[in-house]
Amino acid sequence: MSIENNLNEVKDKLTKDQNLLVSAFKLESFYKKYKFFIFFIIALVVLFAVYKGFVMYQEHRIKELSSNILNKLYDINIIDEDKIAVEKELLDVNPILYDFYQYNKLQALSTLQLKSDENMLLLQQLSKSSDPFISSLASYQYATLTENMEMLESLNSSVSPIFQDRAKIQVAYTYMRDNNIKKAHEILDSIKSSQNNQSLYRIASLLKHYGIMQTDKPDSVKN
Repeated sequence: MSIENNLNEVKDKLTKDQNLLVSAFKLESFYKKYKFFIFFIIALVVLFAVYKGFVMYQEHRIKELSSNILNKLYDINIIDEDKIAVEKELLDVNPILYDFYQYNKLQALSTLQLKSDENMLLLQQLSKSSDPFISSLASYQYATLTENMEMLESLNSSVSPIFQDRAKIQVAYTYMRDNNIKKAHEILDSIKSSQNNQSLYRIASLLKHYGIMQTDKPDSVKN
């Protein structure tokens, strides 16, 4: 009985060794057949990891540099000559943040100051910002201040949804002021009541029912 058991154990061990050799042979064959593809995949993974690391480092570096530059710009002791140089540095490092900084500077001005040729030119330039949000803000403000009907009406699209009803009210007001009541009412009728535009909807209703003689010019809409 013990001899038979020993033989079975030897047989099982030989079978396992044989299966192991077969598996090793198959693995070696697979490796030889696809080794270039395997190395290519490994190389891609390594390159992707290096690229992601580089991108993360660059983003961190830009954020850090941008933060330092902004601290310099908002330093109360900075002189005008240095400020111009630092603004140029911000433009080189982070153009979108530079656009936001310039737009924010304009908002601190009075309407009269904002309407100066220099500031209106800057606002027009910001309307072409590569950042959609800054571009929309500047476009709406520039179109409102200049009463540019074509630009205001072009804001009535999915590109600038947050300004859609505001632009409509401004356009309708201008048409109403020019005594084109029918066109103004068509635009005002297109403003629908929703949870986020109740104040604008009320202004539209006032304009539609009472006209501009009883309703102040909607300057609040511009803001």
